[in-house]
Amino acid sequence: MSPYLQHGHDLHVPEGISNLPGYIQVVSDTEEDSCFDLNNEVVSLKRSVLVRLRNKMLVHKIKLLYENTCQICGFKMHIRGDYYYLEVHHIKPLGEPHLGPDTLGNMICVCPNHHVLLDLVAIALDNDLILSMARHSINNEYIDYHNLKIVNIDNR
Repeated sequence: MSPYLQHGHDLHVPEGISNLPGYIQVVSDTEEDSCFDLNNEVVSLKRSVLVRLRNKMLVHKIKLLYENTCQICGFKMHIRGDYYYLEVHHIKPLGEPHLGPDTLGNMICVCPNHHVLLDLVAIALDNDLILSMARHSINNEYIDYHNLKIVNIDNR
């Protein structure tokens, strides 16, 4: 199995699914683009990245609470045996410029499809649906932040 995955009661991608090789690559017009020559030779470029560490115990706790089921669509992705795959989304993103907290009140369990849609700000969160089905306390402030600041629901 892949060294990028952790196996236990459920399947976990420690660095997030977007860091799996081949999952997604976004190329923009930067000075990196000029590092490639027409002969397609490999060019090395040193990079440093600042990451915010997440509390893995909270991720595990919320996955157990929702029994590996997406809070948006109810899908439960069975891998094999007792292994299920589910992702945890931070409603107000951890990174800049948002700087959301790594707390249960800022987390929801989602399937990979809904996680991508949320990360790419393609969908708003339905406050009533999420809060009515919640088995933990979700801070409505973060749902409002996602809908108004990130998705900009008023301008859709």
